[in-house]
Amino acid sequence: MRATAIFLAAVVAASASAQWTLTPATVKVPSSMRWWPFDSTRKLNVPWNSTIEVVARVGGARFMALAPNGDILVSQPWDGKIKLVRRVAGKDPLIFDFAKNLNLPHDIVFHKIGATTYIYVAETNRIARYTYTLGDTVGKSRQVIISGLPDSSLPELNGSYGHALKNIALDLNHKLYLSIASSSNAWPGDALSDPVRCAVYRYNADGTARELFATGIRNAEGLAFLPGTNNLWVAINNRDNIKYPYNDQTGWFGQEITEYIDNHPPDEFTQVAKGANYGWPYANPNPSSLNGMDFPPFDPDYDNNRLWQNFPRTTFTRISKGLPAHSAALGLTFWQNTTAPLAWRNGASIAFHGSWNRSARTGYKVVYFPWNTETKTPLAQADLVTGWLNDSDQSVWGRPVDTAVDLDGSILISDDDSGTIYRLKHNPPAQTASVSGTVATTSLDLNIVSTEKATDWNIFSARTSKVGSKIDGHNVVGALVLGSEIGERMLRYTNGSTKNRLVAKGAGKGFSFTVPAGTTLQTVKVYVNTKGAVGRLRAKLSDSADWVELPNFTNNNVTNGVATIAFKASSPNQRLTVNWTVLAGTGSIGLQAAAIVPNAK
Repeated sequence: MRATAIFLAAVVAASASAQWTLTPATVKVPSSMRWWPFDSTRKLNVPWNSTIEVVARVGGARFMALAPNGDILVSQPWDGKIKLVRRVAGKDPLIFDFAKNLNLPHDIVFHKIGATTYIYVAETNRIARYTYTLGDTVGKSRQVIISGLPDSSLPELNGSYGHALKNIALDLNHKLYLSIASSSNAWPGDALSDPVRCAVYRYNADGTARELFATGIRNAEGLAFLPGTNNLWVAINNRDNIKYPYNDQTGWFGQEITEYIDNHPPDEFTQVAKGANYGWPYANPNPSSLNGMDFPPFDPDYDNNRLWQNFPRTTFTRISKGLPAHSAALGLTFWQNTTAPLAWRNGASIAFHGSWNRSARTGYKVVYFPWNTETKTPLAQADLVTGWLNDSDQSVWGRPVDTAVDLDGSILISDDDSGTIYRLKHNPPAQTASVSGTVATTSLDLNIVSTEKATDWNIFSARTSKVGSKIDGHNVVGALVLGSEIGERMLRYTNGSTKNRLVAKGAGKGFSFTVPAGTTLQTVKVYVNTKGAVGRLRAKLSDSADWVELPNFTNNNVTNGVATIAFKASSPNQRLTVNWTVLAGTGSIGLQAAAIVPNAK
């Protein structure tokens, strides 16, 4: 038996779900900004130990970009302006017209090429860029680099363009990505136009060399790159009033059924790959499948691809994650490589503008996705700020659009309904997080009737987790095909029953699961095995900075090994993430079971 104890003193999010409890907080509003809706006291629900305040009132505030000196640029599409908000300590902010007389300006991006910093602005029919010097309050040296983008002036659209606003992003190679959204709810003509009006295009940073990057994207309002990569992610508004696509016993085939429309199809949060087609208007993700919101399969669109008669299912690439239908997902912001609180930094936020055609409203909030650093994909959605929607009477007093991480790590939120920029600030508690552990490599029989009165057993003999368990199933680490072993490495119980366990091969591959953590000391036991390989067992609290590595299983043939992990978080509602991966060898490791032991020994 070997033992180690490691104590941690910083914070970072790393678990399968965001770890906070929302509590009501009165919105702090300067007396000079207390017109509607702040002519009365307003509350928003924010993470525990956080505050929220109004920093500026900007009518119709949409997308934001933070300047290097902390100035906030914010678009006003309906006024044709880009405003610059400069905060002044103890006073109201100074607000400048950074650019005006624009044509529905929307997205704003800072991007540096060599020694020159540019500000790119997306208008409905063109993309322009300005050169920027620190402290500028007015746009300089404006250059239109892309013109002739589709808008309501197109003769075939008869003066109407349903999603005219444009969004942009630039990658590490100075390539410009542009979303051209559909003019309609679900008209195939948008998919056949030139340029395609349900697509992302790619250009050089100067607007040359246009290429079609991806299609089947109805309305990508948020474009952003996972920091440090050229992996493009988008938040997508999906279609409305979808007709029931199944010719089944319900008799609903081809009808608009409210209870179906309410939750179908989901809005989308997905990585965008070159050459992919994401379905619209011919296929719609199905959030009611066994996959739920993760990589949901497609259903055929009744109006445009009934029973797959025009395009087979294999034509389309599944989205990464579904979002609640009709949420109207807009601004997407990655928090990695920012000054955001460490406990929140490994994730992304999306502003939900809110629904218009659902029997009960949804959205009207900002949500957060912890990030799986192994798979580079989002984990379970969690609310970050709510309260603009009153669920009981369905009244609304604000509609969030975008978020940005401020220089001090607070989160800026724009709201075009009330014309407000908010500042969400987290005040982290003193750090008392700790993880320690021991590993036994002696062979033992796994007894589900534990003499220690362990709770929340989870037997990892299938891809699904135990119903009702606090232990969060398991996620696969690395690209692998799950297998099982028989014979001596089968789970054995004192009652004589046996079960196969999951196994993984290949360095860096394995399994991950989480258990709840609080401010009192707890213990979890993990049962594992090795065969011709050495396993690495690591644990990390969601409010702790680094992985704690328990001693390696240096014996490469451990029939039943048990690790005992004692842990305590700095604040309530955290989780402990446990990773079990192959460190070396050509054989396999197995994940057998886990149990929470109520009282740490």
